[in-house]
Parts: sequence; C-alpha cells; structure tokens
Amino acid sequence: LLSPGTALVDRNAKFREYEAGGVPEYWILDPEREVAEFYVLDQKGAYQRVEVAPDGEFDSTVVAGFSLKLQWLWEQPDALAILLELDARP
Repeated sequence: LLSPGTALVDRNAKFREYEAGGVPEYWILDPEREVAEFYVLDQKGAYQRVEVAPDGEFDSTVVAGFSLKLQWLWEQPDALAILLELDARP
C-alpha cells in the first residue's frame, strides 16, 4: 500500500528484494491515484505485470480461488456484503 513516504521504496528496493526472495505475487496499491498493479514471478524468477480481468477482478495465483474486485479497494463497500459474496463463490 503506497503512501507518499514509502512509494519509492515500495516500487524499487522492496520490489527487487521480494522478487529476489521469490515472493510469488507483489501488489502495489495506490489509494491516491486509485491504481492497483499486480506482479507475478515468472519461471526465471522475475516479476511480470499481470493485467486485471475486464470485469475488474484480480485472480490470485497464490491463494487458490481468491479474487479481488478493484472497486472494493477504492470504495467504502459493505464489508458483510463482500464476505457473503466471497463465501458464495464456487
């Protein structure tokens, strides 16, 4: 989660450290710009950016069956409604 004080570290040093450490997914969430970037390690151990599906959902490659609707990040949705929706997914 970016903040003005951490953006450079999160986009550079931390990004490279996590990549070198083999962390399978790296998310950069920028609440000021309402932008989310998702990276997944490729077979060579380098992060590749993953595009969000046209419906606005990101499907995790690490947590099986977990999807994140980007609108949940920028709005103040009803937490109970989200939990019910996640529980209803196959």
